[in-house]
Amino acid sequence: MKKRFETETYTAPACWASYLFNDDASGLDYYNTPGDDAGDRELAAADAFIESVGLGAPVDCSEPEFMHRGDYGSLAGDYCTYSFLRDTGKNPAPEWRGVDAMLAEQDALSGEEDES
Repeated sequence: MKKRFETETYTAPACWASYLFNDDASGLDYYNTPGDDAGDRELAAADAFIESVGLGAPVDCSEPEFMHRGDYGSLAGDYCTYSFLRDTGKNPAPEWRGVDAMLAEQDALSGEEDES
């Protein structure tokens, strides 16, 4: 069977994990000191990462580990490997029919059995 999804991985700063998974940017606030907008720049960098990957939110990440540089981010520090799913278009999911259609089909099948 052909795989419907392929996994793609990218390394990016570990401090982005809460924002990428939970949309919680409060962990980036510690960068904001008076007169410095580093936290806002960090948030913009995380958004640019998601946009450049083009696959929505990640589905998994590794434990943080020290790296001199990841795929994204420019300084040495703690990075995670973030996993994303890409839909290959192979083996598509069955079309959603809804409950009413399934019940109607079930009624039709049970009616055929009664006639036998």
